[in-house]
Amino acid sequence: MLTSKIAYYFKQLAKILIQILVLPTIYRCICLVYKNNPQMVILADAHHTEAPSSMKYVAQMLREKDILLEEYYWDYSRLSLFPLFKAMFQFMKRYSQARYVFICDNFLPVASCRKRPETTVIQLWHGAGALKKFGYDSADDIPSWYKGNVFKNYDLVTVSSRACVRPFASAMKLTEKQVKPLGISRTDWYFDQKYLQSCRENLYQRFPETIGKKLLLWAPTFRERPTNSKTPGLKEIERLESMLGPSWKVIKKFHPHIKAQHDKIGSAFSAEELLPMIDYLVTDYSSIIFDYLLFERPFAFYVPDLEEYTSKRGLYISLDELPGEKVRTAEELYQAVITPWSDKRMAKVKECRKRFMEACDGQATKRILKEIGID
Repeated sequence: MLTSKIAYYFKQLAKILIQILVLPTIYRCICLVYKNNPQMVILADAHHTEAPSSMKYVAQMLREKDILLEEYYWDYSRLSLFPLFKAMFQFMKRYSQARYVFICDNFLPVASCRKRPETTVIQLWHGAGALKKFGYDSADDIPSWYKGNVFKNYDLVTVSSRACVRPFASAMKLTEKQVKPLGISRTDWYFDQKYLQSCRENLYQRFPETIGKKLLLWAPTFRERPTNSKTPGLKEIERLESMLGPSWKVIKKFHPHIKAQHDKIGSAFSAEELLPMIDYLVTDYSSIIFDYLLFERPFAFYVPDLEEYTSKRGLYISLDELPGEKVRTAEELYQAVITPWSDKRMAKVKECRKRFMEACDGQATKRILKEIGID
């Protein structure tokens, strides 16, 4: 426990040093050599080695444009010191020349300098809706003593609805004008019938034991800091699977920061590939619930630590504002799963979909590109 805390503080101090001293110096020097290129568009991410799911749809559309597109994906957590600085230097060099930069998560190099006014930064973000507090609204994400703005230089943040504008502006210390309800790019996949069909075909081909069964997805978020994450409830979910019997298949899909093992199906498919196929979702405080609203199917919140989590981390809205039941035991969860939803509850789902996902209609990516002038 003590070791993880020391590692956490050391990491934060290193980030401060890199953000306020190292990368700004590199950027200023590079700007003396290179000019801005109005044709250059960059996609970048520091958590994956390939385009993350939140960026794949916009990447596909940009590849069809007559532009100079460059993509930079590294998992910074897996890089040693020299490869890390090499990757950051490589990005800063292109950042100084880019007309547009797309990111979908925290990305320290983007926020580490006073960027050229010719460069536009678009934050696609990886989560829809606004449930658990994050960013500067949560000390677990950014401690109060952290120096430097990790969301600096954002010109546009895209969110799923008007209801999300204020929470995102607060979490990122931005004006509400910088946060626009244009939709979440990756949700456009959910409106593509060929994509939905391919998800089911791939599942049945790789895991034929799922054919004819009802599918339940357990997708918890992480608690506390990523370096000290924990997930209550694994044994209860295993009990639930036993109680449901052979007509159901329970799939476990953990948050990337959680070190627990996915099951085979959870490891083989992304959350975006699983959601179209499942019959029931069990989650807690994860933004995955907002994606699932688009499918208008039953769900439940397994929240044995509700009071602790609410008081410590905090939520932007109460779980009571969403129609899924709040349960704490395997027995309660079992009853929630087997009980059919009333027409009144399904109507509540439709209301929540409109409230939190109104801009996710299959046209989000087109709106985003049009907003910044890429048609």
